[in-house]
Amino acid sequence: SKAHIVIPPHLAYGDSGVPNSKVLGGVTLRYDVEILDIKKPSPNDFALIDQNNDGRLSKEEAKAYFDSKGQMIDLEALFKEEDKDRSGYVDWEEFSGPKGDGPPDIVVQEQRRKMQEEQAAQARAAAAQQQAQQPQVQAQEAQQQVADVFQQMDGDGDGKISKEELAAAFVAMGSEMTAEFWGESDVDGDGFVDFGEFVGDAGGKKRDEL
Repeated sequence: SKAHIVIPPHLAYGDSGVPNSKVLGGVTLRYDVEILDIKKPSPNDFALIDQNNDGRLSKEEAKAYFDSKGQMIDLEALFKEEDKDRSGYVDWEEFSGPKGDGPPDIVVQEQRRKMQEEQAAQARAAAAQQQAQQPQVQAQEAQQQVADVFQQMDGDGDGKISKEELAAAFVAMGSEMTAEFWGESDVDGDGFVDFGEFVGDAGGKKRDEL
């Protein structure tokens, strides 16, 4: 069928029209419209069965629907096939029959709620993981600080601190290294303090004094 639509100026672009365009003011718009096809809505058996609009189908709702159609159906077999999660209900995702052009609002809301819960759970898991990693990160930072101090004292960069290098570190801080302190630091008595000795008990004492 065809239709002729007339839109007067006061319902169209008024007296001023559209500035900087070819649409003039005071113009009456005329449209010829022809309907070529009418698309029928897709069948939605899910909505027909879901009488209480809760977004899921119960056995009672399914029985009432098939009874209204005069159809005999084995509900137990049907739900065994459709109810994938064995919840006692058939939800939108599980339903294999005609579902129209899209889920009902209640289903959309439930899907959105589940997505928000999943996002919140992921955020909580990420926060817990970050919190669990903090002690490890702090320990690594402390180890790096010790290594930096060792490198500063190791003037020639040979991987060990000589008695002279350690004494110089004390002097730089306005103090003086005692023979007792050196003896406690050089655990193996080889005349040097390696990194293992530096971070050991004697090294810990030495760092505290420094």
